[in-house]
Amino acid sequence: MNGTPAPKSPGAGSFVTVVLGVILAGVIGFGAAEWRNRPSAQDFESVTLPENALKLPKEVDLIVGEPRELRAETRGRKVMWLPLEKEVKMVPIDSKAVWVWTNEKGDYRVVAWTSVNGLPTPNQLTVLHAKSP
Repeated sequence: MNGTPAPKSPGAGSFVTVVLGVILAGVIGFGAAEWRNRPSAQDFESVTLPENALKLPKEVDLIVGEPRELRAETRGRKVMWLPLEKEVKMVPIDSKAVWVWTNEKGDYRVVAWTSVNGLPTPNQLTVLHAKSP
């Protein structure tokens, strides 16, 4: 009590400092490793859709009751097809083509899409014009 400070226990403050230092070093090391492994701008440029990633005919003439081949031009592996009217019938030929037909005359729509370089293509629309034989 004569003006001298009380002695600190050795290690109480230094233990907390060491633990916080180890945690901070781990966070900085993890951040540096993640920064090094981030995708570069070139990686994003290589994963873009090429021009005309999916091409379909704009219009196809059909004769009622007769199947007609509808084929897509694409570098994608598989084309997905969706008739927008229930009167359109489809049977797959291969991964990029289908047989289409209808039993009633009229105009019908078919939508198709695929993926190229891991990215989905915009939907493409084909109009089917079914006429009497």
